Amino acid sequence: MATVLLAAPLPPGACPPVGFVGPDDERLQAWLQAKGQADAYNKNTNLTTEYLEYTFANWYLNYMARGTNPDDPPPQPPRSYVVIVADDGVNIDIQQLGGPVCAVPIYTKCKPPANPANNIIVSSTPPDWAALFAKTSTDVLHQVLAPDGGRWMRVG
Repeated sequence: MATVLLAAPLPPGACPPVGFVGPDDERLQAWLQAKGQADAYNKNTNLTTEYLEYTFANWYLNYMARGTNPDDPPPQPPRSYVVIVADDGVNIDIQQLGGPVCAVPIYTKCKPPANPANNIIVSSTPPDWAALFAKTSTDVLHQVLAPDGGRWMRVG
């Protein structure tokens, strides 16, 4: 591409001809690259916040409430944005090609659910409710101490 130099300054509102290279081209390239880096930084900051405060936090709440499989790993953080500068130094592109924006937070792994076959409920024989109700008032809630020390309740 041919370089076009202007002998006189452009009038206000006029566009330079195609291929025009001004005297401040190096500063323009530096500014464009800095602008691209600032945009990528802001996008990465937003991705990190979204991951930590929403994606991971929601997964962790479901995980602790056993809404997900305890063996499932947490969601991975998204890839970071990087600035890609074209060979001409002017064209800047921001793409999500970097590594993770942050590390997966440390979390407490919950224990797997207990095997229901191992759950043994030790209880005494329930008391004779008819005999007890004949002796007690008409309270809505009745508590009775069983002979082995167990506490029984009947509502109604």
